[in-house]
Amino acid sequence: MEIGYGLIPAAWGQWYATEAVAELVRHLHTWPDVRTLTAETSVTNLASERVLQKLGFRRTGSSWSEEDGDLHTWAHQR
Repeated sequence: MEIGYGLIPAAWGQWYATEAVAELVRHLHTWPDVRTLTAETSVTNLASERVLQKLGFRRTGSSWSEEDGDLHTWAHQR
């Protein structure tokens, strides 16, 4: 299952993303069919990379999207 999130600039640096994503990860891993969560971050979005790293996501590779350009891909195992 892929997760995604975004915050308005006024909320950046306030730990909202970390808290929200932590709860989302916890909740989704209670679902019996969810074994792996995935996410993508823009290669320039170091703050989101730090959020995912703090929560135990591991970088799995790279990809590209027309909207965001070069991306890092991430996974979190139950």
